[in-house]
Amino acid sequence: MSAARFSIGGECSLIAERTSRTPPIAGASSSGTGRLRLRSVKRVTEIAGKARNKLLETWDIETLLNAPDPTSASNETSVMQLGEFDGQRILLTADVGPEGLNEAADYAALLGKLKIPHMVQVPHHGNRRNVTPNVLDRWLGGKVASGVTCGSAICSVGDGKPEYPHGQVSNAFLRRGYPVYVTRGNTIMHHSGSSRGWPSSAPVPLRTEVEDKAAPGVAA
Repeated sequence: MSAARFSIGGECSLIAERTSRTPPIAGASSSGTGRLRLRSVKRVTEIAGKARNKLLETWDIETLLNAPDPTSASNETSVMQLGEFDGQRILLTADVGPEGLNEAADYAALLGKLKIPHMVQVPHHGNRRNVTPNVLDRWLGGKVASGVTCGSAICSVGDGKPEYPHGQVSNAFLRRGYPVYVTRGNTIMHHSGSSRGWPSSAPVPLRTEVEDKAAPGVAA
C-alpha cells in the first residue's frame, strides 16, 4: 500500500509595510488592517518553519523502504551471532545493514537455522538504513495482527538521542510481532522464566507520524 505523505511549509512572502505610495486598501479605515495581516502571515511562517515533513503510518501502512540509502561498509561487515539457549533463539545484529542481514539469512537457511528468534537486537540503534521490510520478513516472519507478539526486540540507544530508533523501524518490528524496548542509557534484561526482581520495561508504541528522510534537517 502506498504511503500517505503530507507537509506543512513552503515559501510564504510577507505583506510589505505600507508607504506613501502604497494604494489604499479598499474598505480599510486605518492601517490596522495591514498590521493584522502582517502579524497573521508572520505567525503562519513561524509555524511552517518549525514543522517537518512527515509520513503517515498505520498498522497496515508501512513506509520503510526496501531500497534505502546504503549504510557504511564497516556496518555491513559487522559480526552477527545466532544462538540458542534452553530453547530460546537469540539474534544479535550489531550494526549490520540489509546486505549483511540477507547474507546471514542465506547461511542460516543453508544450515537449517533460519527460524524466527525469541529475542532480536535492532541493528545500529534503529537506523532506517539498516533494515528493510523484505529482510525483516526473512528473519522475523511476515506481518501479524495487531496485538500478536512473537518475541521481543531490544534497541541500544544512548541517552539524549530521542530520534532513535527511527519510527519506521520500530513500527516495522512491531508489525511483525516484535515490540521494541529501548535502553536509553539503561540496562535491559531479556529473560525466560523468573525476572529476578527486575522491573518491567515498556516498549515503543506504534507511531502514526514518522519523519521523512527527505525533509530538511532530518538525519538519515
